[in-house]
Amino acid sequence: MRTFFFMAGLMAMVFGLELFLVDRFVMSFASDLPPLVGLQQVLSGTGPANPRVIDPPEWICYTLLSTGATTMLYALSAPVRH
Repeated sequence: MRTFFFMAGLMAMVFGLELFLVDRFVMSFASDLPPLVGLQQVLSGTGPANPRVIDPPEWICYTLLSTGATTMLYALSAPVRH
């Protein structure tokens, strides 16, 4: 169980750090993409008509970082079962 809690805390910290570094996520789906692929699409500036934008609140990164750190500390201080 220690390993599970340690990894859950680590994942929460990684997601929190990721959200700390990124302002928003713009998602496009394969069905929305034009037929141009790769360098042609980048050079032409075409993209999906209405991409989905996820703009997480600013406080969520701090919440995930602190929850992950607390969970990792709990995993390290939990007694070892034999």
